[in-house]
Amino acid sequence: MNLRLLGTVEVVDDDGVLVPIGAPMLRATLAALALRAGHVVPVGELMDQLWGSRPPATAGATLRNYIKRLRKVIPKDRIRTESGGYRLDVEPADVDVLRFRELRARARALTGSDPQAAARTLDAALALWRGTPFTDLGDGPLRSLEQPRLEDLYLATVEERFAIGLDLGEHHVLVDEIMVMSQVYYLRERLLHQLIVALYRCGRTAEALAAYRSARKRLVAELGIEPGMHLRKLEQAILRSDPELAGERSGWAGVPSRAPLQRAG
Repeated sequence: MNLRLLGTVEVVDDDGVLVPIGAPMLRATLAALALRAGHVVPVGELMDQLWGSRPPATAGATLRNYIKRLRKVIPKDRIRTESGGYRLDVEPADVDVLRFRELRARARALTGSDPQAAARTLDAALALWRGTPFTDLGDGPLRSLEQPRLEDLYLATVEERFAIGLDLGEHHVLVDEIMVMSQVYYLRERLLHQLIVALYRCGRTAEALAAYRSARKRLVAELGIEPGMHLRKLEQAILRSDPELAGERSGWAGVPSRAPLQRAG
């Protein structure tokens, strides 16, 4: 069985057939269990994730009904009743978000010794994403809490992949993709930094400086702050044609991001 949370919540059985789970609250219950696969999720925690701090008086009975209904559409032995809660009995590799985290950790361990293998591993992790997580759960507490966390995890991993790629000299390949991402998440300074580096290394110096000035204008207008130290230093390095900026593994691509998750529009 394969549980997919990195997009709409889906269950695929061992034969590769999509298992329909129609009700949003059933999907939310399953998602809450899948995020902690292999561990007992206490009843109180499940109630918080489904209804928030003020669950209805019937929440306990309703939760038991959700578990009963889930057991009718997925193998009964997968959801186990434990003391004080429920446990989804699957391997971490069977849940895409847990698989994603494992691949990301593996890539980080490889980055220093084998960056090409690290890049391939991050590509495999990012391929698990099918869209914004939990869009089919409604506006409940689980979605409100977990969706921003997962989207930020995705963006941080994209930035790590871009950093490795720029260190490997892939600026010509990556520049358009970085530009698209930086336009959507226009206040994430690490993406802006990577875009400016990629443009400069592609010989597009005027565009790199224009990207910095546009970013500065937006940061001041929308957050009331100047660009961070790394972005300011990057502009100066471009203006003086710093030879280190053009070199692979110069350190320019791997800067932190201090801006919040922010979409354009």
